[in-house]
Amino acid sequence: MAEVSVAVLGLGRIGASICLALKRYNARPGSANKFNVTAYAPAAARVKYAKDNALADRTAQYASDAVRGADIVVMALPLGETEGAYNLIGQDVRSGAVVLDFSTVKREANAYAQKTLNPEAHFIGVTPIVNPRYLFDALDEPEFAAEDLFDHAPTFIMAGTKAPAAALDLGADFAAVLGAQPQFTDIAENDVLMAISETFPKVVGAMVYVLLSRTRGWDDSQRMTNAAFGTTTNVFMNQHPDDLTAEVLHNKDTLVRYLDEFSGALRSMRDLIAEGDRDGVTETFGRASAEYERWINRRNNNRWDDDRAIVAPEAPGIMTTLFGGYMASRLRGKKDGK
Repeated sequence: MAEVSVAVLGLGRIGASICLALKRYNARPGSANKFNVTAYAPAAARVKYAKDNALADRTAQYASDAVRGADIVVMALPLGETEGAYNLIGQDVRSGAVVLDFSTVKREANAYAQKTLNPEAHFIGVTPIVNPRYLFDALDEPEFAAEDLFDHAPTFIMAGTKAPAAALDLGADFAAVLGAQPQFTDIAENDVLMAISETFPKVVGAMVYVLLSRTRGWDDSQRMTNAAFGTTTNVFMNQHPDDLTAEVLHNKDTLVRYLDEFSGALRSMRDLIAEGDRDGVTETFGRASAEYERWINRRNNNRWDDDRAIVAPEAPGIMTTLFGGYMASRLRGKKDGK
């Protein structure tokens, strides 16, 4: 069995779930590879949680210790912490290693990597999409991690500056090991789509809280908050304001366009409500509800593009040239000379 060393930096829900998915893979009879995982997080409480719950083979006190000698480095930190992390680990990432970056804005993460990483290491962007069963469960804590968080959903892989094709293949293979269905995209497209589907809803939810918490009736209405309010505004449960600010400003051009569109849509709805236009409100919500039903069915079944299912590759083909032929053979579970 080939052994692959992995450093996971960041133990929020994504990082902790990666640890669990690798642990699940290791436990499968006949697995070709064994992943030896070292976990690190800036928050001592998350490191303690990882140790107490055996999320990884070992934990590290410092990021540089976690990555030293690793074949694969997983960056699963908030965007606001990513630049500092690259500065800490840059020269400790060994030649030939692949850095799989799970941060939200890949353009910025790629720039940090190119500035700080050992020039013989390689940056690959990774955007995971969660298993449909967790679509409405968004708390970013290790307690909410799941070994199947990435199952039955695509994970998007993109090459960083000067990354060889073999590094891109390794990113896809790693996604398949996690249970995901790897798909390829590029950094520019990824960042625009993530601004729309990830950052824009966070801004809207944040502003709902900002608005309501400043109204005269907040002292009373805050006592009557339930799931509708909690799920809309939980961005503040999941992200430090500095991280949210970084994510928003790095995506500012796309966000400004969509916020302008949203302002117009809110104004239209406001006018319908003010006029008591039952037919207009019903038509707007009815049409949106029908479109939502189509979307949720496609999302739950992972069927898009004329109902063609996204199918994962039948078998990973991890790395032929990046680590050299011997390492590639080990990763495929082969013995020398075969």
